[in-house]
Amino acid sequence: MMRRLVIIIVIGAILGLVSGDTAMAATPSQDLQAGIQKNDIKIVKKAVDELVRQNDEAAFNSLSNAAVALDGVAESTEMLWAILEGIGRLANRAVIPKITSFIIKYKDKDLGRALLSAMRSNQSLEMIPLLSAIVDKGTYEMKLECLRQFANIRIKESAEALINLLKTIDEKDRSRQELLEYIYASLNDLTRAPDKFHTNYTLWVEWWGKVKDKPAAEIIVKKKALSGDGNVDKYRPMTAAQSLEKDKVIVVRNDECDANIKKAGGKGFDGNYDKIQDILAALNIPFTLIGKSELDKESYSLDDKWALVFNCNFFMDHCCNPEHLKMPPSNKEGQVIRTKECPGTVNHINHKTELSEKTIKKIRRFVETGGYLFTEDLNIMEIIERAFPKTISKSTFVDEMTVRILPEPAAVLHPYLKYVFEAPPMAQPPAVSMPGQPSGETKSVKPGELSMDSEWQIDNQSPNIKINSQSDVVVLITSPQMAKLYKDEGAVAVTFRVVDPSIQMTGGKGMTYLPGGRVLHVMSHFGHQRSKVSEFALQNLLVNFLEELGKYKPRASKVVKK
Repeated sequence: MMRRLVIIIVIGAILGLVSGDTAMAATPSQDLQAGIQKNDIKIVKKAVDELVRQNDEAAFNSLSNAAVALDGVAESTEMLWAILEGIGRLANRAVIPKITSFIIKYKDKDLGRALLSAMRSNQSLEMIPLLSAIVDKGTYEMKLECLRQFANIRIKESAEALINLLKTIDEKDRSRQELLEYIYASLNDLTRAPDKFHTNYTLWVEWWGKVKDKPAAEIIVKKKALSGDGNVDKYRPMTAAQSLEKDKVIVVRNDECDANIKKAGGKGFDGNYDKIQDILAALNIPFTLIGKSELDKESYSLDDKWALVFNCNFFMDHCCNPEHLKMPPSNKEGQVIRTKECPGTVNHINHKTELSEKTIKKIRRFVETGGYLFTEDLNIMEIIERAFPKTISKSTFVDEMTVRILPEPAAVLHPYLKYVFEAPPMAQPPAVSMPGQPSGETKSVKPGELSMDSEWQIDNQSPNIKINSQSDVVVLITSPQMAKLYKDEGAVAVTFRVVDPSIQMTGGKGMTYLPGGRVLHVMSHFGHQRSKVSEFALQNLLVNFLEELGKYKPRASKVVKK
């Protein structure tokens, strides 16, 4: 009888452990696996936090094994990023070499690139050898990312590592010019060296020889916290975009409702859902603003233009009478969008402001020959589906919602995502070398630069993005919520390259630059985001797009037919 009682007690304890209501608590590793199996992001995040506090090799093994298991599983992107962000917060001296080896092992896979990106959160001294090793053994895009990350670790050792890397490069080697540019950019961001050192190899090396024995405070510049009303130009370089010529960057707005608005004394809806021209002006990026009516003229040429930036606008048949409401609430869903749902009963002024087929062909040729095209929301229907039908299209119209956004792991090191998922700089304490002590005794580094908590405001009846060509379209930003709701990629920002093989361009020279024009499309509007961080994410996307244009100038030279 006693033996039977013991067996019952043991079985009860085991069942209690499984059900979670026993005295035997599950370990953080077991909690992590349970969260993954249940697809419960809250359990996963809690377990990750516990493993970060554990901060030892066993914690790394649990997190890295989970990351490998989730890699490539589209519906698990949110959990994967939570786990990678956790690895990025480990700072035990014994763990960092293992992270280094892991990144190098998976350097040719999305997992390796994503983890390197997640390491932005780690500002410990131990990151210096990790970044140096990946500069040596990583892929080219990884090298560039590491050179950027050195500037995040605002200590004297970062400057020393950058100078040592600088000495390994022949400044006359054209194939390594981009690496030099990244080193110079980080040194200028990190140090108190004069501006005249900006891209001068010799002066940088001589300067370090003079200051290397001085205190860090005399060498390293502290980042200043941003004020609440700033924009991204207050904390990031954007010289190439700000140096563009005014008549090369064309912002297009709907102007075909203006006459009716003027007659009504400025009342009514002008058909525009955005004013990107205001954003560019605030960022000191030169541009010329034109109306759709001007672009639609056969005489308006894009031959000497470099970028077209479209404000989202309502181009379909609608009432433009300013005495009527600008756009009433709609009870239509899915594939149907409101068009003539005007509450007025008389004096309708119905019209369409859709670009002509000739203009669509003009836009397509512009991109084929190296032009840069930025579109948002409804532009996917008016422009993208007609000019580039095999790339992306509208799948349905979505309801207004606020969604969490994440970088697509495969594209996390894409140049258009620079600063997008990095928190704006705050006043930071200097990094401190983490003592190699047993688990639980080493202080983990708190997240600083990496920001995975951005939310994006999706406006009512925004067209969802359908990917028609997986090989041509790069998904930059996704929303797990959108992916689950609409059973697709959950794409909220995408880009693709357009190439006409019958022509070649003499512009766009650069080691990593591929021929053709670029299109960047987003599912959102400027000025509608609920936080400054989220608004910065959208601003940085556009700035990165124009920075690339300003750097490579693909239409600066004459287009030559082959």
